[in-house]
Amino acid sequence: MCAPGYRGRKRGETVRTRTTISQAHSYQWLGSFGNRGNGRYREELRKALSAIGRYLATHQLSSECTLVRLDGQYGNGAVLSNMAGFSFVTRGKDYRLLEHPLVQARLHLPPD
Repeated sequence: MCAPGYRGRKRGETVRTRTTISQAHSYQWLGSFGNRGNGRYREELRKALSAIGRYLATHQLSSECTLVRLDGQYGNGAVLSNMAGFSFVTRGKDYRLLEHPLVQARLHLPPD
């Protein structure tokens, strides 16, 4: 259930990670995915995006009407490859993300 991890204070603490997804305006719960220790956050993200895709297909919605908000450990460039097809907002913890070609291409477009 838990494994040694790092929460910012002491190394070797027993921790568990969790990725949760819910619909913002209705608070409808779409899923929760967790792992031991500091987790496999990219695997959790793939499962979450799959659940979002199933939700969109069930309700006959397109991915263009979807905005995914990424918080916490998803603020780095490693998640860009997983986000294909979804618009997203994230708080960055890695400023090198701003140098990524996809981000630079978008920043040079006029605001919409």
